[in-house]
Amino acid sequence: MNWALFALSIAVVMTAIWILVLVKNRRSLMSIYVSFAFLLLAAMNSAAPIRGYVDPNYVGYGFGLLHH
Repeated sequence: MNWALFALSIAVVMTAIWILVLVKNRRSLMSIYVSFAFLLLAAMNSAAPIRGYVDPNYVGYGFGLLHH
């Protein structure tokens, strides 16, 4: 399985939902900036937890205090 494509597909779905929320609701510029930063962080870490459970050859998932 190509995990980069899996993570990219999750990131595309998250970005689409993020854009829909921005279009529906009026947000301040600072909240858009902060939410985009969290969106990027979530997109970068979207495949690792799932891959940790599915792929037996995966070294492990670690981000901050989260370790698998």
